[in-house]
Formats: sequence, structure tokens, C-alpha cells
Amino acid sequence: VQVERRDSAGRTALSLASELGHLDAVRLLVLHGADPAGSDDEGKSPLTYAVQGSHSSVVRCLQRELKKRGETFISNQKKDLDGPSFTSLSFLDSLEEMSNLPMKQL
Repeated sequence: VQVERRDSAGRTALSLASELGHLDAVRLLVLHGADPAGSDDEGKSPLTYAVQGSHSSVVRCLQRELKKRGETFISNQKKDLDGPSFTSLSFLDSLEEMSNLPMKQL
């Protein structure tokens, strides 16, 4: 299987899995050699898609993988994110933590 095969827009399976928030697929693709630093024809990386989709667990997974490879997710974001900034990643973590809090009954 060619994990780096691209569609007509230059997107890989890792980009699609990141956009849809499929953490297990992201992990499996990276394990089998998918490049988390690669970008599509629009210059968007899998990390870009994960951030734009608010998939914080995928964002953290890709950040860890990029760090292992000696790449920085901060520079990736400055290069290719149109919307959310690095600050938004902290915000995503806060949202995830808040979603685990019990709701008060009215």
C-alpha cells in the first residue's frame, strides 16, 4: 500500500484522516510511513486540517510525530494555516478539558 499516494488535489490519506478527526487512522498511517509534514496543492498539511477541524487529539498526535522528526509545528502553522493560530491550539485543549466537566442541572 502506498501511504503517500495523492488524489487530484494533492491530498494524502493522512490529510483526509486528519481533517475528519480519525485518530486511529492517523496513527496507523504515520506508523506506516505517511509524512505528517507533507502538504497538498494548496500548501495545507495534515496538521492544518486537524486544527481547522478542531480535532485536538489528532493535533497533539501530529505535533508529537513532527517533534520526533525534528520538525516544529509552530513553523508549520505560520507557513500554512489560514485560520487558527498557535494560540488556538491551547484553546482547543481548554475546550477539550471543559467538555469533560460535569454539567450542572438547571
